Amino acid sequence: MDILPLSAFSVFLAIAAVGFLFLVLALIFGEIFDFFDHGDIDVGGPGVLSSRVIAVFITSFGSVGALAVQNGYSPAMSSVFGAVSGGIFGGAIAMLGRFLYNQQSSSDVRSTDLVGQHARVVVSIPANAV
Repeated sequence: MDILPLSAFSVFLAIAAVGFLFLVLALIFGEIFDFFDHGDIDVGGPGVLSSRVIAVFITSFGSVGALAVQNGYSPAMSSVFGAVSGGIFGGAIAMLGRFLYNQQSSSDVRSTDLVGQHARVVVSIPANAV
C-alpha cells in the first residue's frame, strides 16, 4: 500500500481549506462555536478566541504559508510568514468586530436616566378647568 507523500504546499493548502470551512460554518451558524469566547464582557466585543478570528487566522496561515512555499521558502519560514499574516488578519477581524459591537445602541429610557434633567411639561387645559 503506497502512501502519497505530502508536500508542504498541500499541507498549507489543507490548513487553509479547513480554516475557510470553519469560517463558513461560523458565519452560517453564528454563535454556536463561541461557547468558549467570553470576550464580549471583558473587551467590549469579540475577543481573540472568537470563532471568526480563529478561522481567519487559520485560513490566512495556510494561504500565506502555501504562497511562501510556492515561492521557494522553507516550510519553517513559510510557517513564520503564515503566523505573522494570521496575527495581522485575525487582529484586524477582532478590531472590526469590536468596532461594530461598540456601534450598537439602545432606545431604552429608564427613569433613573431622567433624574436631575431639565424638563418641560405641556398639557392642554380643558375649558372651565384648573
